[in-house]
Amino acid sequence: NSLKEVLLQIVRHPELEEFFHSDTIVWNERDIITQIGLILRPDRIVLQEQEATIIDYKTGIRSSAHHAQVNDYAVAMEAMNYSVKNKIIVYINDTITPEFI
Repeated sequence: NSLKEVLLQIVRHPELEEFFHSDTIVWNERDIITQIGLILRPDRIVLQEQEATIIDYKTGIRSSAHHAQVNDYAVAMEAMNYSVKNKIIVYINDTITPEFI
């Protein structure tokens, strides 16, 4: 699959398409500096008012380290007074597999 085909599969995936509407605020790979000075860079954050959906893209097998990484992003967003509505890891392999954590 070409990159364009993979992106279309993600955007059109029934469990993910709501996070790709043009009427939302999106932060793609934007640095977040935590209160202790760590720099985090989530792949995608979708903002709707004070609610955030965190999306991180991965290839390969599922890992608890992926969960820890996304949970760190959630803690940082909550420290900025956002409510985290969804935490999603999107595994991109032969198929697109979103995992809501």
